[in-house]
Amino acid sequence: MTMNLTIASIKIIVPSALALGLFMSINIVQAQDGQVDSIVRLKSPTSSVTTSVKSLITQVIKNPSQKVKAELRGEIANDILKKSSGKAPVYVEVSAIQKLTEQGCYRIGVSFTLPNTLLKRKDGGPSEPLAFWQQMNLCENGLAPSTKEGAAPLSNQGGVNP
Repeated sequence: MTMNLTIASIKIIVPSALALGLFMSINIVQAQDGQVDSIVRLKSPTSSVTTSVKSLITQVIKNPSQKVKAELRGEIANDILKKSSGKAPVYVEVSAIQKLTEQGCYRIGVSFTLPNTLLKRKDGGPSEPLAFWQQMNLCENGLAPSTKEGAAPLSNQGGVNP
């Protein structure tokens, strides 16, 4: 079977394909009560996708001045979505917050954000995406600092300066 295309039909097909591509990149955000938010957001593609938060933490421990962000998929993401009744995607961001006294040890921050799961604010302000975070003290060897003193923040230091 052969198809005959004319210049006119190509002119129609190309804009239609572009419009479809744009449409596929739009998120209609729904609040928890099922009402559609008035904001239409374009999807922002992340530079990476991961199934392992541990791999991101390892990257940051090796290069503490780096902040790593990725879309989280797999078992952990599914658990977060199930327990929060959230909507995909789940983004994870890992950074070194502070250098600790023990050599090669840092306070690491891990934050999770669900941009398509909006929470109503108590003050009635605009809904905000669900986000939660945790912090932990870790060293380059993957273990916690060996002493309580080693886990103390390096004095007079605002942020990481390895």
